Amino acid sequence: MKTVIFVDDEVSVLEGLRRSLRRRRSEWDMHYFYRAEDAVEYIKDHNVDVVVSDMRMPGMNGAEFLQAVHELRPNAIRLALSGYADSQLILESAHAIHQHISKPADIDTITGAIDRSLQLHAQLDDPVLHHYVGGLSSLPAMPHVYDEIMQLFAQDSYSQADIAAIIEKDIGFSTTVLRIVNSDFFGTFGNIGSIGHAVNMLGTETLKNIVLSENLFTQFAHAETDELERLNTLTKSVSALAHKFARTAELGDRERDHTQMAGMVCTVGDMVILDAGDPGEHISPEMISAHMLNLWSMPDSIVEAVLTHREPVMPEEVASETPTVAGCLRAAWYAGNNYLLCDDTTRQDNEDQLSQTLRTLAGNNYLADKWYDTLATTMV
Repeated sequence: MKTVIFVDDEVSVLEGLRRSLRRRRSEWDMHYFYRAEDAVEYIKDHNVDVVVSDMRMPGMNGAEFLQAVHELRPNAIRLALSGYADSQLILESAHAIHQHISKPADIDTITGAIDRSLQLHAQLDDPVLHHYVGGLSSLPAMPHVYDEIMQLFAQDSYSQADIAAIIEKDIGFSTTVLRIVNSDFFGTFGNIGSIGHAVNMLGTETLKNIVLSENLFTQFAHAETDELERLNTLTKSVSALAHKFARTAELGDRERDHTQMAGMVCTVGDMVILDAGDPGEHISPEMISAHMLNLWSMPDSIVEAVLTHREPVMPEEVASETPTVAGCLRAAWYAGNNYLLCDDTTRQDNEDQLSQTLRTLAGNNYLADKWYDTLATTMV
């Protein structure tokens, strides 16, 4: 049985939750706290699986409480109930929150968020993975990119385009900004797929607060800079190519955005491993990425694409009748690694296999040929 605790200083809210959740008593061991301080004392002595907390409370507020939960029980899923007026608290505690649930929220929204996170834990039910991902407080950002954006903020004038141009240089910054702008708190429901759009949506001041929050980003302390640069180059190439493949496959606007976003975050796990160390040979970078993205409530299509984009492509594989986000990213990942970023000799050796792989993933020769033409155009 999973242990779920709810924290809110409004008695009526907690009593409403208690009544509404009676039907879940056979699945969840639920506890309700009016004071965050009492919840902390409980968590010190008991394992918890999910914490749902209001943000604006007297005494210890939600930001402080969720940070304490993060330190005491890093494996616990941490959900924040937040209203529009809580924007500063959200930014202060972004590193300690897995998902935001906008207030007012009905019981189905709350239970749905809990169920979705718990289902992920069941799919990726590995204690090593849970501990590794649960202990991460932020995404790493490359030092020179961090310095560059701080220098920009120190200037008397700068544009949103200037900010976006710097953020796009680094997958850590890009992923964190996209996670925040696509959260339920901002009401965009996973529809913002570009950094430029995200900058316009969030505004300069909010972005400045995000970047200046000292706990939101970490500096790479142990990773080789050359390898980070290689991953950045690969990620940007794959993301751009995946977006082109999605457009060629005539996916809808939202699916194209999701394909581009999936490409942008597909090496997050690799970068985390470079900085935090290898969690074990049976834990893959894409498992780490998928686990993190699901906890951040990224759209399912993005999580699925990231989780499966490195799966070997078998000749007998049957492609989906309708092109998908996952299929476009798999094709872009294969083409990027085995063709686009190779030297001329390797590219020539791989050409026949590339053609066969694209045909397998596309499901028909017409789309495969269009993908191949897109790839050739990209190289010009």
